[in-house]
Amino acid sequence: MVIVIPIAIPERQGHRPISLMSTLSIFMGRMNLANLQWKTPKTKYIFGFVKDKSTLDENLILLTKITARKFSKRIKPMFVTFVDLDKAFERVDYLSMLDSLISLAISGRIFTCIEHFLITKNI
Repeated sequence: MVIVIPIAIPERQGHRPISLMSTLSIFMGRMNLANLQWKTPKTKYIFGFVKDKSTLDENLILLTKITARKFSKRIKPMFVTFVDLDKAFERVDYLSMLDSLISLAISGRIFTCIEHFLITKNI
């Protein structure tokens, strides 16, 4: 169970929700993340929720590519996509998420643990 407390934002009107989770829930989340990170597809252009990567890395790679193309003799068009999904986790259908885990060959106790967490979260 998660307790959500609204905290006022001084710079602007409104509140920011802060989730208070039990220590056990935080521990389980970190344990599951560590176990799942080795199963995720490896690509050099995905930076969200990837160990040892951040948006700063993403911006540095983009800036380097733009600069290299600026001084290149062959100029090709460059397409860039930035995706920031607001409340992405809350909007995903938990059955679709479980199907994705199955397609990554996630099974056993870790799958059951995640399944129980997602089902109780959506009841």
